[in-house]
Amino acid sequence: MPAGLDFKTRRAQRRLIEFQPFFGEYLGNILNNSFVGGARLGFRITEAITLGAEFNYSRDQFDPNSSFGRSVRTRNEYITDVFFSYAVPLLQRSSRKTVQELDLFATAGIGDLHINGKDRVVGLLGGGMKLFFKPGWIALRVDVNTYLYSLPRLNDSKFADDWTFTAGPSFLFLPRKHKNP
Repeated sequence: MPAGLDFKTRRAQRRLIEFQPFFGEYLGNILNNSFVGGARLGFRITEAITLGAEFNYSRDQFDPNSSFGRSVRTRNEYITDVFFSYAVPLLQRSSRKTVQELDLFATAGIGDLHINGKDRVVGLLGGGMKLFFKPGWIALRVDVNTYLYSLPRLNDSKFADDWTFTAGPSFLFLPRKHKNP
């Protein structure tokens, strides 16, 4: 097996803490398209498992004549959650002579969605990719996540699943030495 496909022998050393500011697109199935910005803080428990928390901010876009639109008091939307990620190491050829290490990961979590002045439980399902660069403390992280929640409307609520597509630099801190068997 190539060295880059094993967490213990790859060049991208294991780091304990990851911080990532991000920006991207917010797509709602009831809400209209908007932007999303925020940050994630993760703690790597094992080579493959990360536990963390994230904060998202978006400005709601909606049809003002809809059941939700007629009830809106504030357009600010905040999502805070805790998540669990499981990563798999991969390699990609970036040119004829170089091979680049990356992680492909799946994410699941639960948290709070503050929308229209109300708090809702939100579920998180998603995944993404982290592309490592030569300095061991930085990577590029791309995430595709869906947030599942009950959207409060004028006289009722409706199930919604909103998607975010985000990217940003991932700053990696506190290297851990690999244990030699």
